[in-house]
Amino acid sequence: MSASPLKPKNSSLPREQTVTVVWPSISAGPWGRWLGGVYGNRWGVRLGGIPLTLGWLLVIVTAPLAALFYLIGKAPRLPFVLVGPVNPAGVRYRLTTQRLLVEHPLEKDAAPVAQLPLNEFDAIDIDVQPGQGWFCAGDVVFSRQGVERLRLAGVPRPDPFVRTVMKTQQAAAMQRPAKDPAVPAGQEAIAAT
Repeated sequence: MSASPLKPKNSSLPREQTVTVVWPSISAGPWGRWLGGVYGNRWGVRLGGIPLTLGWLLVIVTAPLAALFYLIGKAPRLPFVLVGPVNPAGVRYRLTTQRLLVEHPLEKDAAPVAQLPLNEFDAIDIDVQPGQGWFCAGDVVFSRQGVERLRLAGVPRPDPFVRTVMKTQQAAAMQRPAKDPAVPAGQEAIAAT
């Protein structure tokens, strides 16, 4: 006799699936934003059509420091990558079919640092902090009725990420059953605002 796999009681509900994962850039932290501000210095000359600026010179000089900040932001544990307390800066942003998550990627069965269901925000803004422009990054701010609900710091190339979140939110609203039988399933989010 072969065992059949167990099915959930309500199989009509879709399972949560990952849509995309974004790792914050170095500009998520204050030292990265400071480096971005320094690198943006345009004082210099053009030699043969090539701009030789103070900012680009500092990029070359401080590359090892920037690499260190980057690696510290990706290390799951400090001070010894695999041993020590969990690195609070070592997070990633994960968009699923039901919510946004800020999580420590290598911590199995750990609760997310922060989460926001897709139906809990009605506006998304990109807030480019000083120093983030050089890295083509920005903070993505999710709000509901003007109140900030979640901020994802230092998202690299935030425009495509925001478009993906909006499309996923629209798809989730179409999947969610309407609470009022008079309102079609896709119009629930619009009717609630």
